[in-house]
Amino acid sequence: MSDNILIAIAWPYANAQIHVGNITGSHLPGDIEARYHRLKGDRVLMVSGTDSHGTPVTLRADADGRPVEEVYQFYHNQFLELFLKCGISYDLFTSTHTENHF
Repeated sequence: MSDNILIAIAWPYANAQIHVGNITGSHLPGDIEARYHRLKGDRVLMVSGTDSHGTPVTLRADADGRPVEEVYQFYHNQFLELFLKCGISYDLFTSTHTENHF
């Protein structure tokens, strides 16, 4: 019998590029765990997203002279591109700008 597995990864702030510590400390281990359970035949949901609110994002936007929305979208897209390059496969990677967060 297969199990339902939820893997919820920490949400990086959208104020800077993800560094190797973020990848090796949370995103990669979560992906490995998800792959293991999928190979076992379990039903896996691996989720995370970009934290597009809060002080770090606001400070970056102020420093860059850009709107918060623009800054968050830039880094969110960079995160997605990096995950694709690393072969990390999220079932859902969203942001705190989605309707369910509001």
